[in-house]
Amino acid sequence: MLVVETIGKIRRLHFAEGLGIKAIIRKRGLSRNPVRKVIRSGATEHTYQRNIHTLFFRIVAAFTLSRTYNREAFSTDSVWL
Repeated sequence: MLVVETIGKIRRLHFAEGLGIKAIIRKRGLSRNPVRKVIRSGATEHTYQRNIHTLFFRIVAAFTLSRTYNREAFSTDSVWL
């Protein structure tokens, strides 16, 4: 994942200094696709936002599973006499 500083350097090399994608790749040591995406998108930063809905359901599922397994471990039905 590219940080804001790297994105700025890529954009500066391309737009201000007029370097092509291959020259930027050689100079910065990056892959071609991320460099192309930065230049084409015009974005100044890349962000990632986790889906809160998914995170909530993962927490609820983990809590439910832990309660289920703890209940089975200590119930009298699962104990062999």
